[in-house]
Amino acid sequence: MEAGEMKTKAVLSLSGGMDSTGLLVHLLARGCEVHGLSFDYGQKHRLEISRLEANPEYLKAEGIHVPHKEVDISALGNLFR
Repeated sequence: MEAGEMKTKAVLSLSGGMDSTGLLVHLLARGCEVHGLSFDYGQKHRLEISRLEANPEYLKAEGIHVPHKEVDISALGNLFR
């Protein structure tokens, strides 16, 4: 990237699963500035949530910062039960 050139920005819905993690790594490898967004809808399987928390921590330790916000929509989860 040349001086003054802006990075491509991306907002990525992160679940902690293989698909979103793979796309995150792909975007970072292409030099994108990635901002993560995830949704807590009261999901029963919390494994992906724990991976979701671990991935940005790992990247940060490697000098890669991925801002991440979690949106609590658990009240909507009752609609699907």
